[in-house]
Amino acid sequence: MRTTKLTSSRIVRTGATFALALGLCGMKANAQLSSNPDKFLGNITTSYNVDYGNEKFYTLWNQITPENESKWSSIEGNNDGWSWGGCDNAYNYAKKHNFPFKFHCLIWGAQYPGWLDKLSTEKQYEEIVEWMDAIKRKYPDLPMIDVVNEAVPGHQRAPYKAALGGDGKTGYDWIIKAFEMAHERWPDAILIYNDYNTFQWQRQQFIDLVRTLRDAGAPIDAYGCQSHDLTDMNFSNFKSAMTEIQNALKMPMYSTEYDIGTSDDALQLQRYKEQIPYMWEADYCAGITLWGYIYGRTWTTDGNSGIIKDGKDRPAMTWLREYMKTDAAKNAKSPFPGMVKEAS
Repeated sequence: MRTTKLTSSRIVRTGATFALALGLCGMKANAQLSSNPDKFLGNITTSYNVDYGNEKFYTLWNQITPENESKWSSIEGNNDGWSWGGCDNAYNYAKKHNFPFKFHCLIWGAQYPGWLDKLSTEKQYEEIVEWMDAIKRKYPDLPMIDVVNEAVPGHQRAPYKAALGGDGKTGYDWIIKAFEMAHERWPDAILIYNDYNTFQWQRQQFIDLVRTLRDAGAPIDAYGCQSHDLTDMNFSNFKSAMTEIQNALKMPMYSTEYDIGTSDDALQLQRYKEQIPYMWEADYCAGITLWGYIYGRTWTTDGNSGIIKDGKDRPAMTWLREYMKTDAAKNAKSPFPGMVKEAS
């Protein structure tokens, strides 16, 4: 796999960060699928629970993202009516088992509290500040954050973006502002721009957006390629798309929401065998988060992206267990050694 030189000039290793990396990774359970110390194979909460099914989450996965519990509407559905329980469960679980927790997400044009629409632009900004400050008080040491989610044209851009400066000179001033605000509060967190299946759709718009943030000096550390709906994407096109994005951006990448939604075991297995190693073994890929794993409990049709069904492995899960034992999986390099950002 070709090694890509990363362009961020803000990254410098420190002894303190190295110690943190050891703390995160040195104590993880051997039973987890990934034993690679530098990149994670993660998953999400299931039906607002962490442990769900016959096997405990921490025995399979070594990173967690709340599917919904950390979204603004879930936490502050009523103005100042904070509800942290679901997010706390995932955050504390990650702490207990010494693996990364990702906050998903600060700013998005969906699943934000409806009461925000009734406020003036000035008041919206005050509420955004209050929202981020509240998260900072609750979770001062977040290791990873999806700062802005799904903002390419045609997706659900935040209708309150004017409060963050609107399009401005770059076309994305509001996103730059969101990243600056996140960096002020979590300077050691990996700050991610996350968008829907850019391997397959709106690839150039995604590239243009992330490149604009990067070139404007926004404190963006990685891009997140949600990996939904790849079931019908042949391997040649997948490789070409992933290479095109990386060649344009030359930044760390996460596969943030991987799922193959089909009841066809053979097709799901084929896509896992093609796509997972290609992403995992790329030096610029820092980790993969599957978007659910229990059949019937994922967002896809009938929950058919699940890879454990009725307590038994589907072929894709059987393969995944074996692949993660290989030397190629164990030794794959990452742009974030120890799964943490090197301190700025």
